[in-house]
Amino acid sequence: MTSLVDQSCKDFEVILIEDGSTLKADLVASKFKSDLIIRYFFQENQGQGFARNFGMTQAKGDFFVILDSDVILPKDYLLVLESAIISRKLDAFGGPDAAAPDFSNLQKAMDFAMTSFWTTGGIRGKLKDPSKYQARGFNMGVSRKVFESWGDLLIPIEEKISSGVFG
Repeated sequence: MTSLVDQSCKDFEVILIEDGSTLKADLVASKFKSDLIIRYFFQENQGQGFARNFGMTQAKGDFFVILDSDVILPKDYLLVLESAIISRKLDAFGGPDAAAPDFSNLQKAMDFAMTSFWTTGGIRGKLKDPSKYQARGFNMGVSRKVFESWGDLLIPIEEKISSGVFG
């Protein structure tokens, strides 16, 4: 949250969705109310796709940037992103994760373990079937136009089936 406060671009809102966690973040979110336009929502655990879609239905903006709770943004991230969205007329974007230059060796190793092609399907997902791999859901964004035209945009196929979205 501190890296959001420190953004050079200040024209954004934060929608924080707590998806069934027993360690609630409402008190943490309230500490940032004087520095950010922030709204906190709690829902029983439904999965990250449902949580992110719910967040986008609550948001007021025209473009949604998806961030996980452990993301630390560079100071000009939103400014550079806004410029690229406007100049390139983007409706969606995605990109790789990268460790900050000032990360310790331990932080860099953790970043590699969480994002490397060699480890994400194994360490994070413990998947024997790579077709069930679920990419990390941040470093991406989508316009309201795309979200509203797709509806259940960020719900992985397994979540759709188990929740009955596919009937």
